[in-house]
Order: sequence, then structure tokens, then C-alpha cells
Amino acid sequence: AVIMILLLAFLPMCSGHGQLNYPPSTRQGIAGKTWPGALAGQGAGGYCEQPNSENPHNPLNGACMLFSQPNIEQPDVSIIPGEPTNNDAKFRTHNVNVSGGPNDWTRKMPWRAPGSAPVLGSGCGVAGGGNVRNQNGGWPPTGMALGADAIELPGPEGGPVTVWQVGSHVKVAWGMWANHGGGYSYRLCKNLPGRVTEECFQRTPLRFAGNTQWLQHINGSKFEIPRVTLSNGTFPAGSEWARQ
Repeated sequence: AVIMILLLAFLPMCSGHGQLNYPPSTRQGIAGKTWPGALAGQGAGGYCEQPNSENPHNPLNGACMLFSQPNIEQPDVSIIPGEPTNNDAKFRTHNVNVSGGPNDWTRKMPWRAPGSAPVLGSGCGVAGGGNVRNQNGGWPPTGMALGADAIELPGPEGGPVTVWQVGSHVKVAWGMWANHGGGYSYRLCKNLPGRVTEECFQRTPLRFAGNTQWLQHINGSKFEIPRVTLSNGTFPAGSEWARQ
């Protein structure tokens, strides 16, 4: 089971991206150019700045730029293939009281049928969200080519390595750069060459422990809040998804 901590950074930036903070990922950017995740200190929170000639940032950022989004070459990415299954306002964050008709503008968004929307890459996302850069955002982490699959990264030498016991409760955390709604789940896939795929991740979804989670600011303050969890209408059937 999973005990959830959500690490937050409230920054003046409009983007809807997040990143794995704990356990730290080996596939969130090129080693030495992207901060690995952490519960505190460097790498904690929703850091995702990028080098920019007009407004230079720390060149060790960009972990949250591995994701999936539709573009002119890949228009069906992150779009649910069927009808929405998540229609209860309790499990939604935007336009929650509209479930049908022309004003239901979130009806094809991934959180309206959690887990069913197709994604890019091998379950780890691709650099910049797709093969074509969208005007509304999405560029690759430092040193990566647009559309590169995160699984192709070699990972840092010597770690990080995380060991979990089967059946244990473990602590996990992800960082949010900006809240555009939706939700999240945790899944596992064996790290075997050529066998890490989205289908592999779908075979092993994890369940959450308890009914609470924590919001943790980058200054270290932490607040316990209820977690809203959905298991009806999710994919795979019965898997758990939590509202953001």
C-alpha cells in the first residue's frame, strides 16, 4: 500500500506538470542535468525550470517535462477513447457540475476515465510531451531531444536504488508545478530490458493506505488532508486513482 505525500512549490508559472519525488526516479532526465527527486532540500517540491537565454534558470531542472500531450502528429494522446466514467463532482476538480452536452469541456480529459487514455513512451513519458512542440507549452528536459522516450536514459551510475518489501506500507511523493486538476495513481513494472511498457505498468497498480495524504511545502511545513480515491470506472478495472 502507498502512503501519499504531495510536495508543492507555489511559483508564478502557468503549466500543468508534475514529477516523481520519492522514491527518486532514475528516468526523469539526464544525470547531472536534472535534479533527482527528494522529500526535502534540493529536488523537493515542484521544481521544473528550464534554461532560457532571456531568463536563465538553474540548468539542473526540467524533470516534469517528461509527459504526454496531444499534438498535430499524435492527436489522440491523453484523450480517453470512450465515454467518461468519472462524472461525480466529488472526484473532479474543474467544471464539476457539468456531465454532458456542449459545456462539458473536460469530457475527453484523462481524469474522466482514469487510466484509459493512451500515453507516449514506455510508461515514463517522453521529452516535451510529444514529437511536436505545442505553442501552449512543452519542451524537453535539459539535454534531451523532443519526443525522446525516458526509458532510453541510462540512469545515474550507482543508484538511486529503492527497496520495498512485498505487502508493506511505503511512503511516496510527487511534486506539482501547477494544479490544472486531474489525479494520480501509482504502478509498478519490472525494470527488464525491452519489457518496460505502459501495458506492463497497467498490470500492477498499487493501492493507497488509509484515507489521508499530506501537502508539504518546499519550506518543510506539512499539512494532513483527506484523500479522495476512486476505484469505479478506472482502468484497469478496480484500480485506485486519487483526485488531485
